[in-house]
Amino acid sequence: MTVSLRNSGRLAGFSRDAWLEIDLNAIEHNYKQIREVLSPNTAFMAVVKSDAYGHGASTIAPLLQACGVDCFGVASVDEGIQLREAGVNKEILVLSPIPAWSLERAIKHNLQITISSQSELDELEKLSEKISHNKSKGHIENTLKENVAPQKLPSIQIKINTGMNRNGSKWNAAAEGLVERVLKNQEEKQYKLAGIYSHLACNGNNFFTQVQADRFHNVISKFVSANHMEKLGLKHIASSYSFQREDLQLDMVRIGLALYGLGGNLGTKKELDLKPAMSLVARISQIQQIEADEGVGYGLTWKAAEASTIGLLPCGYADGIKRGLSNRIKAIYKNQLISQVGTISMDQISFDFTAYAKEIQVGDLVKLIGNSENQKIAINDWSQILGTVEYEIACDLRARLPRIYVRN
Repeated sequence: MTVSLRNSGRLAGFSRDAWLEIDLNAIEHNYKQIREVLSPNTAFMAVVKSDAYGHGASTIAPLLQACGVDCFGVASVDEGIQLREAGVNKEILVLSPIPAWSLERAIKHNLQITISSQSELDELEKLSEKISHNKSKGHIENTLKENVAPQKLPSIQIKINTGMNRNGSKWNAAAEGLVERVLKNQEEKQYKLAGIYSHLACNGNNFFTQVQADRFHNVISKFVSANHMEKLGLKHIASSYSFQREDLQLDMVRIGLALYGLGGNLGTKKELDLKPAMSLVARISQIQQIEADEGVGYGLTWKAAEASTIGLLPCGYADGIKRGLSNRIKAIYKNQLISQVGTISMDQISFDFTAYAKEIQVGDLVKLIGNSENQKIAINDWSQILGTVEYEIACDLRARLPRIYVRN
């Protein structure tokens, strides 16, 4: 096994006895599993926003690029630039609206821009005309770093709001007008349409998913008779919860959750062998012996029914282990489950090791998330307790925990 240390980017070094282990084999395996169920003509966008859902985008994206991923999706210009600085040279789409003041940075780093409204297109066209004018006058200076690809025409994708009602141009005449304007003006205004897409709102709701798909196809169909279909670029709507529907694969799918082995079978018709890539591991930092009826932690929310052995781990809610999990989760110690006790603190969390009082030692490993020979604790276990989604847990765990990457 190869072990590689990567700092989270917020700490000066790795001097903690709590960390995340990211299994790169699992991510590569998941990519291959998903690719197998896609049509050969369907492109694969790896969504690596929020630091690859806490897994570390600067390491994960180059791995996926080497595996054959076609392009990447991020949430902001800064995230896109981070990938460029990590050596990613494939297309990167910024999935969220981009402020006008950061459009120029996006263009300089060859990031694809999502356009959701006429006003956003106004800003892009003004900037494109400015860039074109400066080029013609020879006023463009090469301010790019060496690892950024040469500047080319700004590339855009149009976002259609088909019912999620977040961002995007509404599926009626507004979207049609935006697409028509782009197709008419892109050559003159010096930008290129690379795709058109939408986002599904209700995982597992086949009825509303179909409603959204129909609305999306209705917008696209307006341009078939005008022989503009190819000019629309890549058409995509499916994500981790819908990519197995062949009718939704279209030209591309956008995969985030499934890449990291999250989401179970994702409600799909074929259960895939997806492997969780993230584990949370810590070493026991201190051991306390307490008597019956003594409590543990702030508020003494747990009290011992008998003389007990309590082990302390150096991680807490500042690391993404929510206080709402207090007295409700377990961990794996010596291939057995142990119970968490007391209120979870900012930097520390306690477990009941009474059953192992004769063998517990400071420095012993405890796995809060992950697998052993016959035990498993999944991120989904925590998300169900908290009534939230796995995305939130995985992203929160990146707060200050260093990451170690492992690969067999």
